[in-house]
Amino acid sequence: MKTIQEIKQDFEQIFAEVSRINGITTESATEVAKVILQESGKNARTQAMHENNDSNAKRAYNSNVPATEKQKYMLKKLKVGFQENISKSEASRLLDSALGKKSDEKGRAQPAFSFPK
Repeated sequence: MKTIQEIKQDFEQIFAEVSRINGITTESATEVAKVILQESGKNARTQAMHENNDSNAKRAYNSNVPATEKQKYMLKKLKVGFQENISKSEASRLLDSALGKKSDEKGRAQPAFSFPK
């Protein structure tokens, strides 16, 4: 995240660039610079969301990839029943459950217990 000083510098740069347009008023240059800065911020947030979605795509990919032999071995060792064509993500979920871990809303393993606050 940018600091206020960095945002101010960005605005000043954009304003200086826009002010060079022939016939533009200071008020109009200010508004144009403000809109450009806002769009730049939206673009940065969108890019961050896409990067986050890439990790979601990886999770979706794992739901279609067969479980590894190590996962299957551990499921058998823990005496957890599963179908032979189990996916990587389903095997991971079963292992977490068998080992006493809970998953949060994003599917990340969490400890089965928490300390009182």
